[in-house]
Amino acid sequence: MGCTNVGKGLPEVRMARLEKADMSIRYVASGHVVSKTIRIGAPDTGTIVSLPVQLNEPVKKGKVLFQIDDAEARQTLQTIESDIASARAKAEENRALSGIRASQSATQVAQAQRDQEIAALEERQKVIGATREERQKFQESVRQAQEKLRQSETELRRQKQLFKEEISSQSELEKAESQYRQDQSAYREAQADFKAQTQTRREEIDIQRVKALRAADASTLAQQKGQEEDLILFRVRSAEAEVDRLQASAARQRYLIERRRVICPSDGTVSLLNFEQGETVTGSATVLAIVTHGPYYVEAEVDEQDAVHVAVNQPVTITLTSMPGKSYPGKVVEVAPSLEARPQGPSDHKVLRIKVNFAEKLPELRSGLEADVQGQVGLAKEAMSVPRSSLIRDSGKDYVYTVKDGKLSRIEVTLGTVSGDRAEIKSGLTPSTDVVVEGGDGLAAGTAVKVVK
Repeated sequence: MGCTNVGKGLPEVRMARLEKADMSIRYVASGHVVSKTIRIGAPDTGTIVSLPVQLNEPVKKGKVLFQIDDAEARQTLQTIESDIASARAKAEENRALSGIRASQSATQVAQAQRDQEIAALEERQKVIGATREERQKFQESVRQAQEKLRQSETELRRQKQLFKEEISSQSELEKAESQYRQDQSAYREAQADFKAQTQTRREEIDIQRVKALRAADASTLAQQKGQEEDLILFRVRSAEAEVDRLQASAARQRYLIERRRVICPSDGTVSLLNFEQGETVTGSATVLAIVTHGPYYVEAEVDEQDAVHVAVNQPVTITLTSMPGKSYPGKVVEVAPSLEARPQGPSDHKVLRIKVNFAEKLPELRSGLEADVQGQVGLAKEAMSVPRSSLIRDSGKDYVYTVKDGKLSRIEVTLGTVSGDRAEIKSGLTPSTDVVVEGGDGLAAGTAVKVVK
């Protein structure tokens, strides 16, 4: 009887041998498809005079989103453009005047130099006196006048003698006297001319020198007038500089006018509209927002227990609730620096926000679609592992049961990577060891058991 009852009523356990395999962990993050949101702010403070878009309206790149009043800037631009025209006219006027003055100055300088040369020549002539030919000419005139006077004097003596002898008449004597006086006067004039032309008079030299000085002063004055051209050219350059300054100011006003006409930067949909036409906005205030039509990406939340396994550039698989049966490759491109409490749920439930890009462009994507991100992280290669159900935790240590001589035997082990239902064994067991994987719960070491397949 005792032999027939051996093994009956014993606890049954199942055994399994250590397995060598790669270990990895899978995680799933829930989220939704989003696209870039562009917030459009007011470039300046002013009144919105045009707002041709509506909330949830599709908009195209290049479309006018809104217009801020630019009347004052346009008026300023008009004034500046008028000033530019005036400055240009002033520059042209002075440029033309410079040409005229340059021509006049050259003529005056040349004439003054010629007058100065002539005055200097005349002064030298006065100092030197008459030339040799001129002296000979005047000397011959004096000789002829003297000879004529001698003849008149001889005739006068002869007439006086004849009149005394009462041979000639009174009238003939008077005629001889008159001729003598005329010839005497002509002789004196010839002598005076000869003296005037052959001897230098101090006052005449002084007068001629004054003329020469005046001619020199006229030349200097003409040259100084020529220097006025430099002043006029300076005015030309000043006017041109003013034109450049005004053109820069005009360009600034055109920029201010252009920037008040806000253009849509990308195709999208108006998702936010904070103002209406006629309202006044301040600079940098957000007027509207646009959700672009791509590129699309997924914003997802990873549970706290899987957060340590997520990293940038990690390949993942994306599935969409609206497209069952399909999956799309992607890559983690952003990982939040810290975990945060889930907006909806227990405060102690934390999540890690990640951003995932699609590996390819999908035309069917839309913002707001629900999406799941599945990632797999390799933890250990060719690791010796056991089912997690075989582990026993006691006083902070890990154990497994083996069966020796029909009884449970507890062995302490050192664990490595734990993933899913498998746990890596670093030490404590050999590859040929079988461990209890089922039925050992609640049993103590030394308990007799029955091993079943």
